[in-house]
Amino acid sequence: MTIKFNGLEFNDVEFEEINSRNIFRIYDNERKSSLDFEYKPTVYTEYDKNDYQLILLENKYLKAENDVFQVFGEKIVNGKPVKNCLGWIFTISNLESLEHDYVDNVHLNKYKFVAFLLILLNCNKEFINYKEKYSLSDIYEDDVIVFIVCKKNLNSITESNIYDYFPSLIKYEYNHIENTRSISHKKYFLDEIRNKDKIVLKETDINIRENEFLYNLFTKYLKNLEHSLLRFHLLYQVVEYCIDIIFDNKSDKIIKKFSDNQMSKNEFIERISSSRKERTRVNILTENIVKQSEYSNLKDNCVELLNSCKREPRNTIGDLIYDVRNLVVHDFKIIKDTEYEKLTDIVNDFEMLVVSIVEDFLTTLE
Repeated sequence: MTIKFNGLEFNDVEFEEINSRNIFRIYDNERKSSLDFEYKPTVYTEYDKNDYQLILLENKYLKAENDVFQVFGEKIVNGKPVKNCLGWIFTISNLESLEHDYVDNVHLNKYKFVAFLLILLNCNKEFINYKEKYSLSDIYEDDVIVFIVCKKNLNSITESNIYDYFPSLIKYEYNHIENTRSISHKKYFLDEIRNKDKIVLKETDINIRENEFLYNLFTKYLKNLEHSLLRFHLLYQVVEYCIDIIFDNKSDKIIKKFSDNQMSKNEFIERISSSRKERTRVNILTENIVKQSEYSNLKDNCVELLNSCKREPRNTIGDLIYDVRNLVVHDFKIIKDTEYEKLTDIVNDFEMLVVSIVEDFLTTLE
């Protein structure tokens, strides 16, 4: 990545104090020309840029200067949740302003210095007009979100990849790419999140970065899709991926018990047959993860949609999701236009359920 101007490439960055101003000066390859970027936050230079990772995000809602959050990661170690600080999230506008509530936060300002430097080193921009003093808003829009991650903290407990936390970012509407969707509960969402001074991201049980489908799903596909039917089908594929693993796991245990003469042939056949049922596996997947109170809206909306289509609703989240899946896949023709908004609400909540599934999937195999 590089900054270009007047046919030259600028990628050699130094921090300097010039005439009582703090400046990031970028030189061309021959160091004959330079471009200046003013740095306004309090200066702390002790952090090494190589110890940090920069990720740029977008958020349709949390994009004000005061939308600043310390980010904690949570992972399961020896059966217990362990949290540690991963870094900070803030907007480009916050990085360039002194008119917000976090100006004097020392810990944040240390991260900001590294973030500013990494932005300059990793951007790809060609300037047309010369300025005596550039700003980051000449490169990115003010509402672009900076997520600056400490690699040491990320790997302090066990080796991790920041992309394994990306599904959890969706809970806060942070997206790796442009988000064209809207959320129906905007006011509630803003009030709830802005009352926090930190957010917690859970590391997924599934290695997202090494699973091409899941990686693309959470970084590309979902955030570019508005249509509820497409979104439901993609989300349900995560369920199918997980329940296939559940079947393999349960089958192995049943086969071992049969091989060890711990069950009869009839019981073996019956249990294998039962574990093959998709409804059964969907319930196994959700029952250890879902707290019914957290998904009461999802449950209520599923019940209403099924009732409106003259389908007898069952009780568990797993049953209801499976029944909605059958309705959407096999009988979408009977869903009335007036009920489509209900389906959209179901899909929005279903997305949060799928995030919880990939966060805690291994607990279903124990």
